[in-house]
Amino acid sequence: MFLTKELINTIFSSSYMNRWNDKIRPIPLLEIDKQSHKMMIAFFLGKYEERKNNNGFSWIKIIQDGFFDFLTRTVTTDLKPSIFSHIKENTSAYEKFNEWIYEKLEPQIVHIGPDFCNEYKKHLFYKESYQNLDINGKILEAAHFYSSLWEANIIIINNPNSYDIDNIKRDFTQGIENFYDLEGIREIVLYNKYKNFISLCGELRYQLRWSNRHKIPQTSVLGHSLLVALFSYLLTLEFNPCKKRLYNNFFTGLFHDLPEALTRDIISPVKHFLSEELIKSLEKEEMKPKIYDQLPDFISEDIKRFSEDEFTNTILINNISKKVEIKDINDYYNKCEYSPRDGEIVKSSDKISAFVEAKEAINNGSTDVEFKKAIESIGEEYSEKNIGDINLNQLLKSILGEND
Repeated sequence: MFLTKELINTIFSSSYMNRWNDKIRPIPLLEIDKQSHKMMIAFFLGKYEERKNNNGFSWIKIIQDGFFDFLTRTVTTDLKPSIFSHIKENTSAYEKFNEWIYEKLEPQIVHIGPDFCNEYKKHLFYKESYQNLDINGKILEAAHFYSSLWEANIIIINNPNSYDIDNIKRDFTQGIENFYDLEGIREIVLYNKYKNFISLCGELRYQLRWSNRHKIPQTSVLGHSLLVALFSYLLTLEFNPCKKRLYNNFFTGLFHDLPEALTRDIISPVKHFLSEELIKSLEKEEMKPKIYDQLPDFISEDIKRFSEDEFTNTILINNISKKVEIKDINDYYNKCEYSPRDGEIVKSSDKISAFVEAKEAINNGSTDVEFKKAIESIGEEYSEKNIGDINLNQLLKSILGEND
């Protein structure tokens, strides 16, 4: 299985990693939130480049290299850009540094296969300037910069007298100009409605999951969204997916909770008294004027599919959505022309994320009975449920250490 306890722990470790930890922060700025925001921005930028039929453009490359960037950050944590630049300029030091990173991560990814590991090595040791990156690298670099800029604006306001705040202002003001070759960046700079969408995605870090419970670490809706996306990606790889299937599953995981930016996270006790149909109706009512109508159709159509009926297995035939079983996707529809989406995989990833969050809360001393109930409920739901050949019960037991 590609999604293992060890890899889950590595991914979740970013929920503990503070960014800008030498500055006053009115809210926690966590690595997992930043990486999630980065991939949402990469989606926005990528949709513009996709329309150009650029032969070098690849959603699979963007997702994979975005995951590689994320893995690297789980080891390097909040390394200042100036320090990293010095390391990169020294070829010998840079190679040793990356060898050390790979050595740390290899035990977590080796089971995915030699091709995956070799691709990660190539990505890790690549150090071309922005001007020499391919279009996928440029999209990720621009998304990295803009998500950092979003955080920097919070830092600048709250650290007016910091010794290097003027340098931070200058670097980010001038730095955005390096990305004007990307149409999506120009659109964000020119139009407030697109800038507002990017900001709305970023504000999902303000909304805490299990907000009515004492919990360590506190996890945001934004960070949770990336967990679901990455878990969906790794589970989907098991099925030798077509490119569109992998794209749909990853970005459905990433955007499945986007409506909560408008409705907030409705806690479980409230959900118990409201029908799912009513909640979905309220979300759609909020999403249409504030998101769908504000974005170009070629973006809003995908966002709508990712955030509505997100846990349903679907294919598209003549642009009409049809519900199917995962077995049918595996046997007949695992082709880009059908744009398959495994809602069951996304739902399972959502449950695995909640399971891990509850387990970590208990491990860190929470005595709240709700976390124990969550673990028992999810464990019971998946006690006899597989997705293809994936034994989810075995995975959940391993997370609890029962298979050690």
